[in-house]
Amino acid sequence: MSWSRVPSFVALCACLGCAPVAYPITGGEAIRANHAVQTGRAADALADAFLAATETRAFFAFDSAEVDEVAAATLDAQADWLRANPDLKVVLVGHADRTGAAAYNRALGLRRAEAARRRLIASGVATDRVLAVDTRGFEQPLVPVAGREPLNRRVETVPAGLGVWGAQGFGLDGRVAEAAYARYRAGEVRVTEIRSEGRR
Repeated sequence: MSWSRVPSFVALCACLGCAPVAYPITGGEAIRANHAVQTGRAADALADAFLAATETRAFFAFDSAEVDEVAAATLDAQADWLRANPDLKVVLVGHADRTGAAAYNRALGLRRAEAARRRLIASGVATDRVLAVDTRGFEQPLVPVAGREPLNRRVETVPAGLGVWGAQGFGLDGRVAEAAYARYRAGEVRVTEIRSEGRR
């Protein structure tokens, strides 16, 4: 080897000696679990499991918000799953068929959702796991027909993720806010005035 090539050879050896080693860093279970929560995958997996394991629709009799034996069985099965999986939170959305005025059916849907909420809580689901109750009245029928239709008289239990504030929100789409705002504009929702208090 000629002396003129020595500096290049030394530099090459130095580079090879300092080259970073690629270790297969996969992280522990805690890291994977945290990543799943931060990306929303944990919530998605729980929601999918809930939808696969339970009947999410509890049906009601005509013009009634009473939880009968059939609806109770559905809601109790949901409660069993939710107690066994304490991280998932839900929203209850009430529906009605196309009989009567729109405002009446929105109120009826809300009463049905409230009744379903009471049943879940009585069956052991923590109150803070039912994030909201809402109503669609007759606006989103399962069977798009006029008049009495048993499948349209229902409460749907909607998975709402892990209930994390911020980027994940409640897992709800914009239709919830739109419906709530429409009821507010129609005078059906009263807003409590927030009064500023002086320093104490």
